[in-house]
Amino acid sequence: METAGLLLVGAVLFVNGMVLLGHAQPRNAAIINIFVGLLQTAIPFHLLITAHGSDDILKATPLFLFGLTYLWTGVTNLTGGEGTGLGWYCMWVAVMTVVFSAIDFFHFDDPKQAVIWLNWGVLWWLFWRVLTRPRPEHDRVAGAAAIVMSLWTCSLPAVLTMIGWWKDTPAWPVIVATVLAAAAIKWLSRQTVHAPEQPRQRQTVL
Repeated sequence: METAGLLLVGAVLFVNGMVLLGHAQPRNAAIINIFVGLLQTAIPFHLLITAHGSDDILKATPLFLFGLTYLWTGVTNLTGGEGTGLGWYCMWVAVMTVVFSAIDFFHFDDPKQAVIWLNWGVLWWLFWRVLTRPRPEHDRVAGAAAIVMSLWTCSLPAVLTMIGWWKDTPAWPVIVATVLAAAAIKWLSRQTVHAPEQPRQRQTVL
């Protein structure tokens, strides 16, 4: 169940990245944001109800961070509201990702997930900049980051988990992927510098 949710988080991040790069309107992305937001709210509720101990609760609770993010995004995009409140929420989540990264590293002995949490923290921080300090270059970097991270921190781990390969993957490929992702984000954001931007309202687009 969590794996299916992670795969769809990859999908919504990819779509939102396209919005930030000017290839789609925020309103067009509202449906997938609301759907994934509802899913990422229902899944942790189910996991909490069926939890067998504090570790199960600790693993399930962070999923609410994703659910609220995408629900808030989808509803605001659909209604045409502004996103400064969500922006400051993203800053809080960015700080919390450091906490959950440390928990995965020291408590669950899962360095792969610890590194991925730090990647997500950077992404939430970029969305804070987009929503509270709107500038075209912020949109480009955050859009590129959303697209790249949708593939390597969500879609790829989800697929590898489904086929049983993720568990045995060592930590070093995740670290290498993080470095390559940073380079890809830099390259992609530069490629879109001169791309024509569609006119859109300043809405939540992550």
